[in-house]
Amino acid sequence: MFTAAFYNIQNLLAEKRGVHDVFNVVGAGSATASAFGLI
Repeated sequence: MFTAAFYNIQNLLAEKRGVHDVFNVVGAGSATASAFGLI
């Protein structure tokens, strides 16, 4: 569940920014962590 959300956010960021780099991974990681922190 956590991993799936992480990869989905990562792909979303990559599409939005047009690049796939470390910032997408970091952004997806923090977004996923905060999303799961709310649950």
